[in-house]
Amino acid sequence: MKSRAVQITRYFFYLLAALWLVVGINYLGQSDGQMIYNVIAGLMFASIFVFIALGANITRKPVYWVGVIFLAICIVLVIFDQFGLADLVALILFIVPLVIMLAKRKEFIAA
Repeated sequence: MKSRAVQITRYFFYLLAALWLVVGINYLGQSDGQMIYNVIAGLMFASIFVFIALGANITRKPVYWVGVIFLAICIVLVIFDQFGLADLVALILFIVPLVIMLAKRKEFIAA
């Protein structure tokens, strides 16, 4: 049985993947056919696969550290963007799993 911290973190990674799916579809809807919007939406869709892969394999040591780095990068990108309510929600969704992962590191690596 996986620890509760691992399960909660997995759920957050899957929730983040769903969030990026919604944001990516919304972003494509506003694109007006411009290539830059399509590229940015493509990056959003790529992050969906990254979050799903991280959530599924989070107990492997290299994947754990990639997850920590990926979440930290996402937090920095959210902070230095135009900050609004949606960014605050995203920031919380990025911070919670990162804090759990760092606080309960041994449960992830030993699981």
